[in-house]
Amino acid sequence: MYTAKDHTFVICAYKESPYLEKTIQSILGQTVLGNVLISTSTPNDYVCSLAEKYHIPLKINDHHGTLGEEWNFGYDQAKTPLVTLAHQDDYYEPEFLGSVLDVFNGRSCSDKAMSSAFAPAVNSNPSSAYAINSNPVYTPTTNLNPASTTDIYLNPASNLNLRDKQLISFTDYFEIRGEKRVYKNTILAIKRILLFWMRLKGLQASRFFKLWTLRFGNPICCPSITYNKGTLGPSIFNTTFVNSLDYLELVELAKMPGFFLYIDKPLMGHRIHEESATTKNIADSSRRREDFQIFEMLWPRWIAHLIAHFYAKSEESNIVLKN
Repeated sequence: MYTAKDHTFVICAYKESPYLEKTIQSILGQTVLGNVLISTSTPNDYVCSLAEKYHIPLKINDHHGTLGEEWNFGYDQAKTPLVTLAHQDDYYEPEFLGSVLDVFNGRSCSDKAMSSAFAPAVNSNPSSAYAINSNPVYTPTTNLNPASTTDIYLNPASNLNLRDKQLISFTDYFEIRGEKRVYKNTILAIKRILLFWMRLKGLQASRFFKLWTLRFGNPICCPSITYNKGTLGPSIFNTTFVNSLDYLELVELAKMPGFFLYIDKPLMGHRIHEESATTKNIADSSRRREDFQIFEMLWPRWIAHLIAHFYAKSEESNIVLKN
């Protein structure tokens, strides 16, 4: 059975986001909590001070490469079977991790009887790329040999056939615009329709339905995903795509035997603002080119062109214009 110590929140920090502290607070406010670390390729006094304030290990990537390389770095820093890559301007509801553990353990999200079994991880001897505090609170609890992937990727479900293993979990989400939570709009409604088949547990391991969910665009909110490193292994992200690497990765994972575990509850908030990566990426034409490449993997070229056109139009709702 997975417990909180089997999970790591990796907070991906870039430069000086004014929302980073709110993201940290939402993660530390989980009803059950395991390990937390911050990963960055742009270390600065602001990020370092927040890491010190909240006693979180800071992992510094000295090689500032593509987004995929930075995500791979943060993902690989986690030495636990389950990993969530948290974006620096998003928000997690207190029951997010508890619900993730529930679905990975085969329980309904409404079953909280075992929640008390999960306790925050404590370790008085952390190892981090930035010295923070001699007695940090949120650090990995496992004492693993880095050279042993068998130890690092210990999977409680390892006795099962690969087809019976979980690949990822992901949740429904809401948007945060300014200080307002938005649970219903056109784009969210379309995404929930696309995710309909993933509500049915009997179809969550179906290659056809996993790919069908992704054939009209990406309805899965990237920071809501928890990856099962025990099945997927290290460095899973494409390093050539600039914007749509999360969409590409989901298509590749959908081809693998295993489960997409969908938690049909809005347990995280995706912030839409003019400086967010989502807004900037959608305004960048490279996003459209990459999306079209993915559609070509799923459809004949002429259909891919048609879907890409309407998909780009639908995503314009995520663009925040400056006054």
